Amino acid sequence: MDIDLFFDTYEVGKDVRTEYTNKILDLMTIEGYGDLHRPPICELQWGRIGTFYKGVLEKVSQNFTLFLEDGTPVRATLKCTFKEWRSDSEESRRLNLQSADVHKRHTVRRGDTLSSIAAQHYRDPTMWRYIANENNLDNPRMLTPGQVLTIPTLSGRRRR
Repeated sequence: MDIDLFFDTYEVGKDVRTEYTNKILDLMTIEGYGDLHRPPICELQWGRIGTFYKGVLEKVSQNFTLFLEDGTPVRATLKCTFKEWRSDSEESRRLNLQSADVHKRHTVRRGDTLSSIAAQHYRDPTMWRYIANENNLDNPRMLTPGQVLTIPTLSGRRRR
């Protein structure tokens, strides 16, 4: 996300760098943020909306547009580029990732077969027997829509 930030200290006559812009530039450094070993995560907020974006500041360019007679910069625009950041749990929820080494559940839909379910979960339709055995299915061709099957883990089993 690209955003321009505008700072003005003309009325108070102070250096815009020490009052504002250096604090933004410091967000690109790793020092001073403990054991993070990365720049801090920034939350962009807007009025009552609150936080509308979380990201890491990747790039900043600073442009001074007004100076006092002694050369002190009192107005600046920062062009900032942020890279979106999500926590591991937010990213997992967004991607809906599931691991084949953890038991999962599958709700049977009309037209499902054990082979198609095995192909979906294991990427190998020949592994349907693992699902049948796990669910004590006497007749693997008798699946009922709405039936919930346990999809067993693959740990300790060889994939073909």
